[in-house]
Amino acid sequence: ISLKNLKAATAPFYDRWSEERFQELARRFELPLDKKFKKLSHGTKTKFALALALSHGAELVILDEPTSGLDPVVRRELLDILAGLLQDERVAVLFSTHITADLERTADFVTFLNEGRVVFSQPKDDVLGSWGVVKGGRELLDAESRVLFDGVRVREHGFEALTSRIPEARRMFGDRVVIDRASLDDIMVLMTKGERHAA
Repeated sequence: ISLKNLKAATAPFYDRWSEERFQELARRFELPLDKKFKKLSHGTKTKFALALALSHGAELVILDEPTSGLDPVVRRELLDILAGLLQDERVAVLFSTHITADLERTADFVTFLNEGRVVFSQPKDDVLGSWGVVKGGRELLDAESRVLFDGVRVREHGFEALTSRIPEARRMFGDRVVIDRASLDDIMVLMTKGERHAA
């Protein structure tokens, strides 16, 4: 079945379907409407699904791993589209992903789930502004210093640890460590994989 026929079968289910909006997105995504769905690339199928989702006046768009398996160019294009969509305050996007770089590029608010438990749920800028990664020699790790950390990974020649107590870490370690701003990836990895190293 072609994309044109799939669209024709989908549109009647929605009272607020906008053919004008669909055609605009089809042009923007360069969708081959006469081609069969099953013969399309994963990226084109994803863009078609997004065009359908954005053409019926939805106020909440739920996307589960929409960029998974996409090449970098298509992934960036899709993220740019989502970022534009988020400028419309009438539309909310719930975006589930394991690709933290996508969240850093597009999200306003981040909820981190680990084994079904909410670890944090905050504005993205608050999350990124609250955490640092401390890197130093293994000899600096002891019971007193570990109290500052929410997750530690010990390597052969040193450690890296997540902390939300950056001023205290600076006072304790001085110039014996490097403290970098934590990315979402750092935060999530050290909170989960690093826990087994924490005392």
